[in-house]
Amino acid sequence: MTQEHYEEYKKNIALRDEHKIKAKKKRESASKLPVIGSLEEWLAARHDKKAEMHEEMAFESANKHANALKKKYKV
Repeated sequence: MTQEHYEEYKKNIALRDEHKIKAKKKRESASKLPVIGSLEEWLAARHDKKAEMHEEMAFESANKHANALKKKYKV
């Protein structure tokens, strides 16, 4: 049970990092045209939001992992 929480944590952290990289690339390659530039900024903001969501899920998994270890070792 504790291993599952840890694997979920690692998966969510990897997804968070992936979305942060995508957002950074979108911002760096943003077009100078106003319409296209604003759409690319919107996409970058969307990737940032997904990164935050995955980070929250990762910390939730870490808390579950810690609680499972406490229960397992009766700490």
